[in-house]
Amino acid sequence: MTTSPLLLLSEITKRIGSVLILDRVDLRLEKGEVLALVGNDSAGKTSLMKIVCGIHPPDEGEICFEGAPVRFASAQAARDRGIEMVFQDYALYGDLDVAHNLFLGRWPRRWGLFIDRARMYQEARVLLDRLGLTGIAADQTIASLSGGVRQSIAIARATSFDLKLVVFDEPMAHLSVHAIDRFFTTMQKLKAGHVSQIFVTRHVADAFRIADRIVVLRHGRVAGECPVSKTTEAEIVDMTIG
Repeated sequence: MTTSPLLLLSEITKRIGSVLILDRVDLRLEKGEVLALVGNDSAGKTSLMKIVCGIHPPDEGEICFEGAPVRFASAQAARDRGIEMVFQDYALYGDLDVAHNLFLGRWPRRWGLFIDRARMYQEARVLLDRLGLTGIAADQTIASLSGGVRQSIAIARATSFDLKLVVFDEPMAHLSVHAIDRFFTTMQKLKAGHVSQIFVTRHVADAFRIADRIVVLRHGRVAGECPVSKTTEAEIVDMTIG
């Protein structure tokens, strides 16, 4: 008996003015799968993921999530269904501390009015410990942290929701070797928790390090897809450049 995929995109099309950004893209993501979305800068990877996460609507096509058609009106609507995106710039506020960034816009409150600071810092500590971030204090400002730690905070914020799918948009663009290793460890923990992941990258070698399957976008179209176990880096590079 076959089960329906967690996410199914059918003929997703997107234009900006007269420019065709995405051209009838099909994509399938299984529950608990790590999918690498590979392509050059103009491939349309981020545009496609912003549609999945409710940031932009598609012009044409259908999105099915958990077996039912959906059309997210906003990123919050997608988040309410368990979909979160971690951006390349992390979307954090440097002048706020870690705890405030983790619970931005949904701070725990007392009597529905006042921010419950004690509870917020306590819950922030739980989130940080869950990802092994024991050396980070919940009251540290984001501006005082390195790029790798900031990314870890963004991931911790994403996983604080009832997460079913997380999208990582070029997550290793500005990370050290140590931070990259920590990021892949975090992905493995998410996979162990049966969280589906889409990993957007230009770097084929990184896709082979973590992904179960690779989908290649080129000029807004799917140029190919294959399980990692049945392809090579050279074949994926050929798909990428055509």
